[in-house]
Amino acid sequence: MKKGAQWLENEVEGLDKSITVATNLDLSPYLYKNKNIEFKYVHYYDKISVDWDYAILGVNYVHPWQLKNNLWNHKGVTKTFYHKGNPSVVILDKQDKDAYLGYLAFKSQNYTEAIRYLSKASGNDPQDINILSYLGESYLAVDEWEKVEEVVKNGLTIHPFYEPFKLLRAKVQIKQNNFEAGLQLLKDLLKINPRYFKAIPYLIKCYEGTGQTEMANSLKNKYSVK
Repeated sequence: MKKGAQWLENEVEGLDKSITVATNLDLSPYLYKNKNIEFKYVHYYDKISVDWDYAILGVNYVHPWQLKNNLWNHKGVTKTFYHKGNPSVVILDKQDKDAYLGYLAFKSQNYTEAIRYLSKASGNDPQDINILSYLGESYLAVDEWEKVEEVVKNGLTIHPFYEPFKLLRAKVQIKQNNFEAGLQLLKDLLKINPRYFKAIPYLIKCYEGTGQTEMANSLKNKYSVK
């Protein structure tokens, strides 16, 4: 962490403009003197959600399977710091603006634009599951089921345990009123990560869709879902 902060300090020395740094680390103790640096917290897997000039990301938040199979790195990494032979911090100095614009389009519910930008960004960085997950959600929004599955299959080769991909598959089934299939997919997902609470509203919908109202109401009460 300290080495990453020192690298950035040297890199921006003499700059007469403000810069934005996306990070999942607390770098302020090392860079508190640099008043022209604004920090924005991002999860390692959600770095396209903010506009940034540099990203300094701790790799300890990356799934071990990705590290073992060398599928964690991204295009645009300009520096990697290691601890005892393992990657610990990466620095990116060029954000793909297509990725960020695609994210903004998705949030604005302009899904056609989101697909255009995110498809281009994914082509530039095929291993970025953050881009792929928003691309899949964009296809879902316009009922492109086969495209969603294509994105999910691709994404799961990069991160087989990534919850948003597994949830996407369930959402496809739910949108097609295949509640039994959706329910099984959600149960499988929650076996992998019982604390993936984003799945709960969809689990309730599946229980309701399969006539299991008691289970649905129980979850609604437990998780305060209306």
